Amino acid sequence: MYPDLWYLAKQTLLFQRSTNDLGGALIITPWLKSMLPEFSGFKGLSNGNQALLDFFEVIIKDAIETYDEKYDRSFLDIYIRAMKEDMKQNKRSTYSVQQLQLICTDYMFPTATAVEMVLTMLVEQMLMHPEVQEKIHEEIDRVVGRDRAPTLDDRNKMPYTEACIREMMRTETPVTLGVAHRAMVDTKLGGYDIPKNTSVSVNYVSLHMSKDIWGDPESFRPERFIVNGKLQVSSDKSLPFGAGRRLCAGETFARQGMFLVLAMFMQQFKLSTADGKPLKQASKRIQGIITTIPEFWARVTPRY
Repeated sequence: MYPDLWYLAKQTLLFQRSTNDLGGALIITPWLKSMLPEFSGFKGLSNGNQALLDFFEVIIKDAIETYDEKYDRSFLDIYIRAMKEDMKQNKRSTYSVQQLQLICTDYMFPTATAVEMVLTMLVEQMLMHPEVQEKIHEEIDRVVGRDRAPTLDDRNKMPYTEACIREMMRTETPVTLGVAHRAMVDTKLGGYDIPKNTSVSVNYVSLHMSKDIWGDPESFRPERFIVNGKLQVSSDKSLPFGAGRRLCAGETFARQGMFLVLAMFMQQFKLSTADGKPLKQASKRIQGIITTIPEFWARVTPRY
C-alpha cells in the first residue's frame, strides 16, 4: 500500500503544479491540450487526475466484491447499498461506480493537498521560528502526554497548535483566487460595472494580507487567534477553503487531518535544519492550482 500512496502523492503534486487555479492558458486556448499537451499543463493535469481515479477504482472494486448488506464498514458501503436500491427502483440511476470515484476524489484531493502543503510550510516556519515549535511541544506534552496518541477530542484543548494551522493557511493562501464564479445578471460591485456572464474570482490573498483586518498581516503570529488562552474562531476572518455555496466540501476533513498529522508528528519528533544553521528566510513559492513549496531538507530527531 505504501508504494501506491507514494505514487499517488507524486501524481497529486504534479496535478497541483500543472496549471493555476483559473486553468491557465487552457481556459483561453483549449486547443493547446492537443498541440502542446506538456507545455500547456494538460498532460500533467490528465495524468494526475487519472492516478486519483485509478487509486479509488481499486478500493471501490474491493468494497463491492466484499460488500455485505448486514454491515456498514464505511461510507462506501452506504453508497453501494443506496446504489443497489436505486437501481432496483429506477431504470436510470444517478448512482454509479464512476460517480463514487468522483465523490471520493472531491473529498480526498483537498485533504491531501492541504495536509501536505500547509504542514510542509509550517515545518519551514518552525525552522525559522524555533519558539513556535517549542510552544507546540509544550502544549502537546501538557494536554496529551507521551503515553497515548493525540485524538480529535484533544483539538479544543490545544488552541496554539490549531492556531498555527490557521495562521499558516492565512499567510500562505492555498488557493489564491478560489473557484471562478459567473455573473448571472448585469450588476455593480465596488463601483465597477460587472456585465452578465463575466467570470469573477475572489482574491483571497488580498483578504488574508489586509492591514485593515489583521494589523500586521506579514507576521506569522498564531496568537492572534487566541483570547484568554482559548481559540477564538470568530477572530479568524480568513477563508482558505472559500465561502458560500461553493465552499470546499472537504474543509472539515482537511482541518481534522491537519490537526491529527501535526499533533502526532510533533509529539514524537523535533525539527531542525539539515546543516544546523538557522533558516533565515522562506523559499520562493510555486504557484499552481494551489500554492506549493519546493522540496527541502530538514533534520528530524526523535524527542524520546
